Amino acid sequence: ALAACVPALLASATGPRAKQLLLLLCARAALPHAGAKEQLDAALAAAGEWPLLDEASRELDVSCGGEVGRPELLLSSERPPPFVYVVECVHVDVAAQWRACRSHGCACTSGCTFGGRACRCVSDPRDECSYMCPCDETCKGRQLQRGLRKRLLLFPTAAKGWGVKAGEEIREGDFVIEYVGELISEVEAERRAKLCPDSEHYMMTLKGASKMTIDAYAVRNLAAFINFSCEPNLVVKQVNAVHKDRRMMRAAFYAKRDIKRGEELGYRRDEGATTAYAWSDVPCHCGAKNCRGML
Repeated sequence: ALAACVPALLASATGPRAKQLLLLLCARAALPHAGAKEQLDAALAAAGEWPLLDEASRELDVSCGGEVGRPELLLSSERPPPFVYVVECVHVDVAAQWRACRSHGCACTSGCTFGGRACRCVSDPRDECSYMCPCDETCKGRQLQRGLRKRLLLFPTAAKGWGVKAGEEIREGDFVIEYVGELISEVEAERRAKLCPDSEHYMMTLKGASKMTIDAYAVRNLAAFINFSCEPNLVVKQVNAVHKDRRMMRAAFYAKRDIKRGEELGYRRDEGATTAYAWSDVPCHCGAKNCRGML
């Protein structure tokens, strides 16, 4: 049934990202009790090939035109697994509780500075300037909301599957990319992990009692391909979204130090895991001199 309906649906869709989404939705409707991998495999089999941009050029935009930064796939004989590219989190079984915000933004006239007392927005590292502030999009307090601007490259690794490297020099403190996917509840995360154990490796649980989770297995951006590292050059920070619901903060990667062009990006799986009891049983292949051996 899936193979029969896919050709007509793809013909009616405009653009590769719309086709990706239709394929996933059709697979979920046809296989409602299957895991994410089985659904994606079925969608790929029905389509024949996963929708991507024209491969005539030597570099391929993985975001299919969705990102200003145009993350690129370094062409090789391999292709990344099928997934739907998104630029922000998609709420599935959770909804934000909008909180009343300030009646006005900051009053900065010479630029906002993180940690500065003059700017009420960026004095808290969990906040950014908003549409109510006089500063423009070049303000340092708007890094996350501007989206991906750095040149990033997706490439196949020898032992870690896929990885992401910097396509340009990145300075310490710069915003690099947001971790996005499907925002789901703890119950839904457990259900999905049982149906597809591999998906658990792409789930990021947000801090807080609600334990809401970003599932970046089937729906993701380039951040899901960034590998763990025992000597990370990225740090994850949670930043308030426009709704100010702190159960659903945005997970953003910032440069922990200066990053050279061509250097692979990596982050620590669990900053709070200081003993082997808190580590996973998955071998680590980060290659760092201080590698602890397990993720």
